[in-house]
Amino acid sequence: MTMHYPEYTRQSSRQPSGQRPPPLALRALCERSKRSSVEAPMPATTIATLQALAADFAPRSYAPYSENRAACIALLSDGAFVPGVRVENASFPLLISATLNALTTALAEGRKDFVAFVSSRPITHVERDLIEPFLPGAWVEDNVAIRTERRLPEIADVLDAVHKFASLDHSPGRFTGHFADAPMNHSAGIAEARNAASSAWVPESDFPVGCILGSAERGYVNGVNVEHPDWNLGLCAERNAVGTAVTYGLDGATTMYLTCLKDPFGTPCGACRQVLVEFGRTLDLVMDRAGHPPEKSTPTMLLPDSFDGQTLAK
Repeated sequence: MTMHYPEYTRQSSRQPSGQRPPPLALRALCERSKRSSVEAPMPATTIATLQALAADFAPRSYAPYSENRAACIALLSDGAFVPGVRVENASFPLLISATLNALTTALAEGRKDFVAFVSSRPITHVERDLIEPFLPGAWVEDNVAIRTERRLPEIADVLDAVHKFASLDHSPGRFTGHFADAPMNHSAGIAEARNAASSAWVPESDFPVGCILGSAERGYVNGVNVEHPDWNLGLCAERNAVGTAVTYGLDGATTMYLTCLKDPFGTPCGACRQVLVEFGRTLDLVMDRAGHPPEKSTPTMLLPDSFDGQTLAK
């Protein structure tokens, strides 16, 4: 069995006819900037485009329990944007919010140069607390959070978070890249998980974890653990990867390679086991064991008799 995600067809990123205008206070800020020698930190047209992108991505949400679909767009300093969608779980407290999803996807790609977050829904107080360490002093109103000390970049393209890692040379007997198009061997997958772990954001524990999730045919996404001064707002590497896979429409995932750099015998925590069971019960989970052979398992082996939430889905 493989992991499968909701079907989604990317829509145009133009502003939908029903899209609400930028918040009144932000429009006032832009107007004041026009009357001064300082440029507006974010033109209203930029806000509208980011709002439209959030509306485009919201249908990718995995929300079978609430049907409340949401998306958030994180804008980076070079104009690249990172989407995140709402990912629910039968264990409701394990919800990955759209804002947390976008934030952790960017960090797993080694990007923390955030300049704005725009959501399809109003930004909550919890989400304000979430982004504060990464967007200090942000101006927040309604569904927009921005840095105001400088003008923001023009929107470029979506950050590419799906990696094929194709071999540089496909000739027989040669292997010069990371991964060949054929199914990955364990050593190559674990090496890439270790590379991902270098981007872990772990100021609280100094305990980096990294993983990659996907398939040789569709590609892989990175996952790293992301910590927050409020420990409740962090996210483990495994769930980070699941959230990114859902957002980017990476279905058919067959394998997760996982490494704990400082604990060669670490395994997924209980929360991650619950999420992995829901998204891929028989997913091949290959765990790095440092100098020892890797250990292979599945989510159902790690969490037998799990709660599946079948009576909860609407």
